[in-house]
Amino acid sequence: MNNDKNRVDQENSEHSDFFKNVEIPFTKSKEDIWDILSDNLDSGVSVPPKGKLISMVWYKVAAAVLILFMASTSFMKLHTITVISEKGTHTSHILPDGSLVELNAATTISYHPYWWSISRAVDLEGEAFFKVKKGSKFIVESTFGNTKVLGTSFNIYARNNEYKVFCKTGKVKVSNTDLTVKLIITPGEMAVLNFENNTGEIENDLLDNIISWRLNEFYFEAKPLADVIKEIEIQYNVNIRLEGDDLEHLIYSGRFTKKGKVAVPLELICQSFNLNFISSGKNDYNISTNN
Repeated sequence: MNNDKNRVDQENSEHSDFFKNVEIPFTKSKEDIWDILSDNLDSGVSVPPKGKLISMVWYKVAAAVLILFMASTSFMKLHTITVISEKGTHTSHILPDGSLVELNAATTISYHPYWWSISRAVDLEGEAFFKVKKGSKFIVESTFGNTKVLGTSFNIYARNNEYKVFCKTGKVKVSNTDLTVKLIITPGEMAVLNFENNTGEIENDLLDNIISWRLNEFYFEAKPLADVIKEIEIQYNVNIRLEGDDLEHLIYSGRFTKKGKVAVPLELICQSFNLNFISSGKNDYNISTNN
């Protein structure tokens, strides 16, 4: 019994010596440690779950992709190519799908090249001949009316508050801007919109004289002299003044070929009405009656 008691006393002594020699790696008192833990608890600081962090990252990526997509789409829709045929000139242009546009003098077209595969649409001011490749719907828009086709050739005159569409090949659908008038024409027919009474009509059995401007030939049948003069002005890039209001209402029928100087057609017109023309400047002319 004594031996067991001595052995226990010896072990307790060794344990006591061991703990006396151990250095505790804390430099703060338990009161200090408790204050630190209390401050952290009061501050409400928490570590978000890992899954939530991943969701927020994907949300930001998706938002960035969406912004990039919207910016790209806006650029595709807004980027515009404009082709201008100045007075006195004719211009040809190939559209992204290979369709051909021939622009008469004083004519402008515009379209969105990067949006072309989604929407084949052209804005027109003036007069132009279109030879459209077959494909999706092809639209020509203007202030006066709209023309829709799939694949065909046609001529559009959209100026001087007039809108006339001549069908060369295929089938063409013509409408005014508010879609209250809709016409379908086939080869040899021309759709004419009347803006005063908001109506439209189809003229039949027409000749290719309507698109002869492509060959620099101009035909007029029972046209007011004022309209004939306007055409000569844009074809030759000149200014012509009719001296006398009564001259504007004279009716002219005839043709001229755009060769040489503007004096050639002016001479032909003046002979028809016993008029006289003189040059009043480099590109200015006056037409008056012979006194």
